[in-house]
Amino acid sequence: MCGLSAIIHLDHRPATVEPLHGMNAAVSHRGPDGSGVLCESSVGLAHTRLSIIDVEERANQPMSRERAHLVFNGEIYNYLELRSELEAKGRRFKTTSDTEVLLVALREWGRGALDRLCGMFAFVYYDVELGQVWAVRDRFGIKPLVTSRVANTVLFASEAKQILKTGMIDPVLNRNAAAAFLGRAQLSTGKDTFFAGIEEIRAGEMAVVDLAKGTVDVTPWYKLAEKVVLRRPSYNEAREGLRALLEQSIRRHHRSDVPLAASLSGGIDSSVVVTLSRTQFPDKDLTTISTFSRHQGYDETRFSRAVAEANNVNAIEIEVDASRVWDPDLHEELGYYQDQPIKGGSQYNEYLLFKAARENGFTVMLDGQGADEYFGGYGQFWFSAQYELLTSGRLKPFLEGLKANSETMNRSFLVEMRSFVRGLASGLHRRFQPLQGAARWVREPWLDVTSQGTERFLSLSLEQLGSTSVPFQLYSQDRAAMRWSIESRVPFLDHEVVEFVLGLPTEYKVGQGYRKRILRDSIPEIPFVVSNRKDKIGFASPDNIALRGQSDYVRSMLEHACANLKDLVDEEVMIRDFDTMAAGKSMYDPAFFRVLAFDGWRRAHNVSI
Repeated sequence: MCGLSAIIHLDHRPATVEPLHGMNAAVSHRGPDGSGVLCESSVGLAHTRLSIIDVEERANQPMSRERAHLVFNGEIYNYLELRSELEAKGRRFKTTSDTEVLLVALREWGRGALDRLCGMFAFVYYDVELGQVWAVRDRFGIKPLVTSRVANTVLFASEAKQILKTGMIDPVLNRNAAAAFLGRAQLSTGKDTFFAGIEEIRAGEMAVVDLAKGTVDVTPWYKLAEKVVLRRPSYNEAREGLRALLEQSIRRHHRSDVPLAASLSGGIDSSVVVTLSRTQFPDKDLTTISTFSRHQGYDETRFSRAVAEANNVNAIEIEVDASRVWDPDLHEELGYYQDQPIKGGSQYNEYLLFKAARENGFTVMLDGQGADEYFGGYGQFWFSAQYELLTSGRLKPFLEGLKANSETMNRSFLVEMRSFVRGLASGLHRRFQPLQGAARWVREPWLDVTSQGTERFLSLSLEQLGSTSVPFQLYSQDRAAMRWSIESRVPFLDHEVVEFVLGLPTEYKVGQGYRKRILRDSIPEIPFVVSNRKDKIGFASPDNIALRGQSDYVRSMLEHACANLKDLVDEEVMIRDFDTMAAGKSMYDPAFFRVLAFDGWRRAHNVSI
C-alpha cells in the first residue's frame, strides 16, 4: 500500500525530480516507510512506500528491471503462485516482494499478465524499449488512480492533491461533481473528481501513453459483465463452491509480513471475514476492531461481541462521539484527506476505526466491504428478486417472499402487498429530489443511479459494483485507511468470488425470507444471533440525533457556509428549511450536513468556486 506519481512530457522534455518530490510529500501518509524518484528521458516516476510484503529496502520503488520501471500501489495476493510459474520459465528474483513479481510478470506476459493477477492494484509501468507507459487500475477500483492532462504533459497519481501540488492545475471546482453531491448525495459515480481538470481512471481501465505518437488512450482491460457465466448447480453444490472460494480468498488476504487485524461491525459480512480467518488460521492470534454508538438503533455491540467470543479474538471497541460529526474542523480535516466532502457521519466512524488500528500497532486491516452489492444485502435487491418471481409466474415463492418480509418489517401481509404494488405503480425509478432551492444552478439530466428493482437482479448488482455503491465505498475506505498508513483489504472483492456468485440463480442469494441467503448458509460457524439477523444497520451514524442540543450552533455554521457558497446555495431557502426542521415540523434532511461538509472541503483545498 503506497502512493504513486508519474509525470510524462509528450513533447519529449526531460522529466525533473522537483515536482515528483512534491507529489511524494503530498501523500507521505500513504507511504511513511520510504520514498523514491526516478527520471528517465521524458518520464518521471515517484513512490512513497508502506511496507507490507518484504519490508526490506531492496523492495523499495520505483523498481527497475531490464529497462522497465514500475511504481505500484496495492497487493498481488497470488504473487507466490505467479512467482513459482515465472521461476519455472527461468526468471530469477532479487526480493521476496509482490512488486518484483508484478514487474517480471509484465516483462514476461505483457498485457496478458493483467488477467493473471488476483489482487488490488494501481500501477504505472514504463517499458523503455516499447516506448509506452501503462497506467492500470484493478478490476473493482479498490486502489485509486487519477490523471490530468496539461498541455503536453500527462500526470498520474494516487490522489488528486498530488496533482495540485505540482502547480500545473489550480484547485478549481468541478461543478458537475458538486451538483451531484449537493443535490443527490452522489459521490464517486463516474470519472469526475471535485477538481476541474482531474479525472479518475475507472475500475478495470488502463491508460496507454505512446511516447513516439504523443497519444493517450484509455480503454477497459476488464469487463465484469463479460465474465459472468450463468449456471444453475444444486444449492448444496453452489454453497460448497462458494465456501471454497471464500476460504481461498481469506488465505490469500492474510499474506503479510506485518501485523494484521480485522474490522467487525456485527453484520453478516464482517462476521464471515472474522469467522473464516479463525477457521483458516486456528492457531493465529486475531484482533478485531469495532466502532459503536450508544444511541438506540445504532448499537451493534451485542452482535459483534457474539462473533468475537465465538472466535476467541482480542476485541477492541471504540465508542464514537457522534456530536463531533457537526464540527467544522472535522469536515475540513476529512475533506483534505478525502479530496472531496463526506456525506455523513459514517465516514467519521470509518476514520476512527483505522486510527484505532494504527494506535494499536496494526498495518493491515481486513474488511467486509463489497458483499452487499452482489449477495443482495440491500432492500432494492429484495424488491428485484420479488419482481423476477412475479414476472416469471412463480406466484407461490413470490407470496412466500412477501410474507417473510412482512414478518421482518413487523407489519401485516396486506400492508406489505400494498407497499409492493405502490412500488410497481411508481415505476420503481424513484429519483431523489434535490435539496429544495439549495442547488439552484444544478442542471438536468441527473445521473440516474437510484433504480429500485424493475431491472433484473444481475443488472442491479453490476450497476452497484461498477457505478454507484462500491466505487463510493472503496474511495472513502482507501482515503480513511491511508490517512493512518493502514492497508485495508477486502476479501469479498476477490474477482473469482464475485464472478461465481453473480452467475448463480437469484433465489440462491435472496430467498426463503433472507437476503444474502447462500452466504449465511455457507458459513454455519457464525453465531445464530448474527446469521439469523434480518435487520440491517450498516455502517450508520446518528447524525440527526447528534444535531439535537446544538441546532443554534449548526444554524450559524450553515449561514457561514452559505456565505461562502452563495453561487451554489440559496441561503434563504436553506435557513428557512433548517428552522422548520429544528422546530420539529419537518424531517431531518441530510443535505444540511452535505452543505457543511462541502464548505469544509473547500476550505481544506482553498478551492475556487
